[in-house]
Amino acid sequence: MIGNGQGVWDYVHIDDLAVLYTLVLERVIDGAADMPFGKRAMIFCGNGRFSWADVGRGVADALYEAGKIQTKEVKSLGLDEVAKVSGFPTLVVEMGLASNAMGEAAFAKELLGWRAMRGEREWKGHFGEEAKAVLGE
Repeated sequence: MIGNGQGVWDYVHIDDLAVLYTLVLERVIDGAADMPFGKRAMIFCGNGRFSWADVGRGVADALYEAGKIQTKEVKSLGLDEVAKVSGFPTLVVEMGLASNAMGEAAFAKELLGWRAMRGEREWKGHFGEEAKAVLGE
């Protein structure tokens, strides 16, 4: 992870996001006057939050359980070091893997009636599934 891994982002399950997209599209097709547009058209959909340290631990746990690494230890790297090994500019690395990106799904919940059905259990459980996919199992 980069630094102490304390940057925080929102998460949402893809199935819950698909439901929100459907709600939005239905309202747009119906010509709903209260749908935001232009600069107001950002609709947040987070259903929980994770830190980059959580991601590091989740990946390490999944790879350890798969027998691909010998320790669950997560190492801290600096921005410049991650930029060098990833090939991305330092600013891109910082914004994408060390920043905060949090929103509130108020519009989605209050005006569209959206409710996420999948939460922390599914988020934590996805590391093992992703590890198997990446490892070709």
